[in-house]
Amino acid sequence: MLGFHEESLELGILTFSTSTMASNRTRETLRVSSKDSGKRKHSEDEEVAHKKLKVQDDSPCNEGPGNLWTEVEYLGEGSFGIVTLVKNTATGELAARKEVEVTTEQDKQEVLIHRRLDHANVVRLLSAEQEGAEMHLYLEFAAGGDLSDEIGHSGMGEEQAHFYFVQLMNGVEYLHAQGIAHRDLKPNNLLLTEDRVLKIGDFGLSAEFLSGGEEVFLRGAFGTRKYMAPEVFSGRYRGAPADLWSCGIILVELITGRTPWRRARPRDGAYHQWVQQQHLNKIADPSPPSSSDTSVVALISHILTPDPKERATHSTIRESGWFKK
Repeated sequence: MLGFHEESLELGILTFSTSTMASNRTRETLRVSSKDSGKRKHSEDEEVAHKKLKVQDDSPCNEGPGNLWTEVEYLGEGSFGIVTLVKNTATGELAARKEVEVTTEQDKQEVLIHRRLDHANVVRLLSAEQEGAEMHLYLEFAAGGDLSDEIGHSGMGEEQAHFYFVQLMNGVEYLHAQGIAHRDLKPNNLLLTEDRVLKIGDFGLSAEFLSGGEEVFLRGAFGTRKYMAPEVFSGRYRGAPADLWSCGIILVELITGRTPWRRARPRDGAYHQWVQQQHLNKIADPSPPSSSDTSVVALISHILTPDPKERATHSTIRESGWFKK
């Protein structure tokens, strides 16, 4: 049962210590009291699936002359290829060029999906071209880095977490309205502009979950394990609820600076404790607390519900007390 204590509110493995009000929004510090969560995110073992699903599309992938772009700076190497900062010699526009190896038609999935997207909270695909066994993606450049740098070692204030979480939900809701599941939502894939606008990027593992207007189940345990919903490990799941679970993990990380468990599997002690507490809460008191001090706890609890049928949806998240602040 969700219970109030003299100085804190405990919800499973999560403990919120209340403090003073600032700018009409309660600032809280959330501690993750689990030895399984003690390591920092940069030292944890990340498992990302590299297999991609085929997306049917007969459109050509060559969209722009690569010789208009000149290299400016090497930015790094991600899960699927090298990223370089480039400049358009004709317009002066900066872009991030991502070089992805392609050997089959299904490797073009990222382009086929990404080229359909147009939203303020999604990285724009400027152009794409194939050169031999490589695909070059020219992407909107986000000069503010990624959200993992913003989170830091101890998370951020609740007000700032709210600022980024609202933008994340705006982008994810747009993707789901297009019938697209991202399947690898995590701070490293959430880029920021200099004006702190959040942009969802890296669609290498994304998949369509609508076929002929009907929702279909996705298959395969794709993603980064500590952000993956429990049903994803079974290999058959609905795309939207799985993405929303990842958003819940990100919300915890925004506030704490760390994820609550290594993977949502029974053998993970922290996750097992969470599931047990969720069961007790449901039996004792199915209604979330009404106190504004605990509204973010109630929202996290609803999003991180193990059963995807009972998990928070876009509409219930938007109607939650904390989200509407």
